[in-house]
Amino acid sequence: TMATTISLHHHLESIPDQVGIAILRSQDGSMIQQPSGTLLDHDVQILYQMLLEIGGILVSTGNTSTGSEKGGESLKRFTVEMGGGGGGGDGGEREKISYSVCVTGDGFVYIVKRRQ
Repeated sequence: TMATTISLHHHLESIPDQVGIAILRSQDGSMIQQPSGTLLDHDVQILYQMLLEIGGILVSTGNTSTGSEKGGESLKRFTVEMGGGGGGGDGGEREKISYSVCVTGDGFVYIVKRRQ
């Protein structure tokens, strides 16, 4: 599984327009791969918190599990987009940034920041 994570990391690096990636353990949000590029640790923590609040991760507590009792979680993904359109008073276009967050069934959260 760790070899799979490292292998997938190379695939994430090759995503067009990506400017940062991070890999977390879905169970507790601990970092497997520290944020790279312009992706900040603060951004990663906010995105992980959003994932918890929308129910994208089922967290087990002791013998009980919140959410489904099916055993494995399937792939889940959401994207947050910011910027674009008219900028501040200078008339310039603001850069559009997106954050893709993907939870895999093997217990990892992959975050990719892209400039569009």
